[in-house]
Amino acid sequence: IGFAWDPTGQGKWAIRAGAGIFFGRADLSAPIGQFIVNPPFNATYGDACGRPLDELQLTASSGCPLPVAGLGTPNTGADINWKVQSSYQWNLTIERELWQNTKIELSYIGNKGSHLPENYDLNRVPVGSRLDYARVHFNSASSVDENSFRLLYPLRGSQELRFLTNGGNSIYHAFQLFLTKRFSRNYSLQAAYTYSKLMSNVGLNCCQDGDGARITDPTVPNYDRGLADFDRTHILTINSIYDFPTMSGSSALVRGFLGGWEGTGIYQLSSGVPLTIGINNSLTGSIRNDDRPDTIGNTTGPKTSDEWFNTSAYTIPRELGRLGFSTRGSVRGPALNNIDLAIYKNFPLPWREGMKLQFRFETFNSFNRTQFLNVNTSYQPNNLQANLTNDTLMCMDGGVDVYPNCVNNNSQFGKPQAARDPREIQLALKIIF
Repeated sequence: IGFAWDPTGQGKWAIRAGAGIFFGRADLSAPIGQFIVNPPFNATYGDACGRPLDELQLTASSGCPLPVAGLGTPNTGADINWKVQSSYQWNLTIERELWQNTKIELSYIGNKGSHLPENYDLNRVPVGSRLDYARVHFNSASSVDENSFRLLYPLRGSQELRFLTNGGNSIYHAFQLFLTKRFSRNYSLQAAYTYSKLMSNVGLNCCQDGDGARITDPTVPNYDRGLADFDRTHILTINSIYDFPTMSGSSALVRGFLGGWEGTGIYQLSSGVPLTIGINNSLTGSIRNDDRPDTIGNTTGPKTSDEWFNTSAYTIPRELGRLGFSTRGSVRGPALNNIDLAIYKNFPLPWREGMKLQFRFETFNSFNRTQFLNVNTSYQPNNLQANLTNDTLMCMDGGVDVYPNCVNNNSQFGKPQAARDPREIQLALKIIF
């Protein structure tokens, strides 16, 4: 439902508002694709000594093991009370003509996602058993199997059983500003700015059975709530086209050199996407196998190729069996700050009216600005040990507990691993007819 209203009736103003509910078709390929490899649809058979009949003879003569066959155990389950994904959207926009061919828009945009796909491990270590799990996990002298604390240990052992459901949700709020000048008097201009925030309790970038939609613990659903994977606080885009004077009243020489030029440019600026820091160790027996650390300082770093964020702002959770307090999306990746420029020269071709040859000189990342990508977020503390007297986790260095300044095994932690393309220059000829 929506409406548009001109409060003055002069065609200079427009107030628009609308709201809607949209439903997403369920993705059945993921559960069906996973179910067909569950028993009894996927049997296994293995022979170690050659062909089946040969094994019978070899078993009697040389002790070759008999063939092994089985149905295995399920790998995936799905919620039979599946809910339809839905998106609730609403907006309010005020438009005003500033002068001829130029207008400005101010908008508020909202979007709430419900019943979004997620998955979790049915064979996880429950909250009440995580301390016992950690005591065994960090005690090499223990004879207890750490996986015995998992919910389905008698059936699954140490293997996960991924359960697909749709308990995810998201919320988006945005202020948008849009200025546009249609092409007139030899130039056009557009500028768009968005200030927004997108929160979710599940990843929004992939599939219901993928790692992006995985949550840590369904009994603590808000533990994974944070900035969504592709949230960008600020987005600014400006583009313009300018058609230089044709010099129609000048001599042929002046028209040839100074007439027929066009210039254009695009400027893009946007905040970096949120990054989540993970510990490359299963401290709690969660499905992720890379629990999050604690945040103990300001995460803002120098934003250089050697250290993008403050790597000293993170440490291991001190208490055994506890999830880290670091939030999802606790740091920002590199921003996008780019300018593309181009200039064209048009040469009319005399043998056909309206036909022309265009020379194009185009530059991408025109100022050759270094823009990093793929910051490493894997925190790998070295020599973790447990103090079973007070149930604390220690990080040892030379026999001394150096907590919270744990030695990091990952030399690439906090460093960008790639960069966007450097300046590119393109020359081209184009025939327009």
